[in-house]
Amino acid sequence: MIKQGKVVSVGFDVEVKKNAGGTYPAWQLIYTVDGKVESLQKHMKGLGFSPGLRESLASLVAGDDVTVQLEKKGDFWEVEKITKGHSGTPSVAGSTATTKVAGSNYETKDERAARQRLIVRQSSLTAAINFYVMNGEKKVALPAILGLAEEFTDFVFEANKYQVEPEVM
Repeated sequence: MIKQGKVVSVGFDVEVKKNAGGTYPAWQLIYTVDGKVESLQKHMKGLGFSPGLRESLASLVAGDDVTVQLEKKGDFWEVEKITKGHSGTPSVAGSTATTKVAGSNYETKDERAARQRLIVRQSSLTAAINFYVMNGEKKVALPAILGLAEEFTDFVFEANKYQVEPEVM
């Protein structure tokens, strides 16, 4: 994702609060994109792994045009490149599924839902295997296990699809 804007401020060795308490030294870039303020805060150690990033940041002053190139790596947006001026093609607002603030480590709603679905699928697979083991089945074909796991997953996500009557004791 490429973002283009104007620099508000650049700072080095800024104290950033951790979610679990405490602080860490970070670099910070505050800039505006289409009138909205965005902030990047990354650990100072990261500058050692990105040749040229420190120099790019140090060359920026308030009011400069800036291009920020970000790439999604796992759960996080990582800074690929920061350059003075506008270069490349900026992302069109609304063209991506993310609503993350640049530099944020929080998941988007879509990322959270996808991760939750994977967790349920994994536990459903375990439940399917346990179901066959508890019923004394020694050899079960993989398609049968996967089919039962999918039924368990559907039960979790599509509650209205299954009407389970409670047993009377």
